[in-house]
Amino acid sequence: MPIDSLATRLEQLLLQGSIVASQLSRPMRERLQSLFWTKALRETRVGAGKRVVLSDREALSRWVTANYPSGLRGTSDLLPPRAEGVANFGDSKAGRALGARLTFMRGFGSAIMRRATGELPLAALTAAHDLAGVLISPSDPWRFTGILALVENIELFMHVEAVVPAIDAALWTAGRFDGRLLDWIASMPAVSVVHVGDYDPVGLDEYLRVRTALPEGRVALFVPADLEERLMKYGRSELLLKSLPVLERVRRDAPEEVQRVLDVIDRHGKGLEQEALLIVGGPGVTTCGRA
Repeated sequence: MPIDSLATRLEQLLLQGSIVASQLSRPMRERLQSLFWTKALRETRVGAGKRVVLSDREALSRWVTANYPSGLRGTSDLLPPRAEGVANFGDSKAGRALGARLTFMRGFGSAIMRRATGELPLAALTAAHDLAGVLISPSDPWRFTGILALVENIELFMHVEAVVPAIDAALWTAGRFDGRLLDWIASMPAVSVVHVGDYDPVGLDEYLRVRTALPEGRVALFVPADLEERLMKYGRSELLLKSLPVLERVRRDAPEEVQRVLDVIDRHGKGLEQEALLIVGGPGVTTCGRA
């Protein structure tokens, strides 16, 4: 069968020469606009209704070849999702969602990850190689027990144990948090989370996402005891100005721990990037979150 709804309509056009005009949605028409401009496709009135008529079969065939490299029914090869997207649509992001997710973690103390097929000595790998690459697969996911720091940026991730106390492991979120990883963490009841992000609208918004996804009491917002002093010295107003709509959303949904950070931000009109936590000289750190 055709690989998507537009491919179904195009196959009908090639077989029948016309289709009822209402079968083409607005997004479909936008994609086919060049064919309407060149009159390869024409909309005509037939009785009380309208039909889209194929006037130039060769032009439509060229369009199909350009947009569906493997034809309207797609490739029959078994391919990974991104490769399948290229084969079917010429676009790696247009295929199926990736079933697995590669991420980077660091472990401390005696941190170990386990699954049915074996163990991954997370702390030992971190001691030897600074980090470990972990493939999270729905079919046999790794399991972890302990306190996990979710760190937005790579530099702090690589030094997180010097800044965030009493964690068993850290995971680099690489900016906005991937929903597959959030689902994975939510599925592990023995994991509690410390969210370590920028002190700006986007960072606080990400914390609220994690807080919503995890059961009550499993997530805390990491805040340095000297946040105000660091923000006064190293903060930038641009971090707020470029995310004002996000800031308003955060204000509407702010629990107590987020409101305390917002109070500091409002007093000085600045946000703070998390890399500022690596600057030596502050009086210490603490975490705050829901009890």
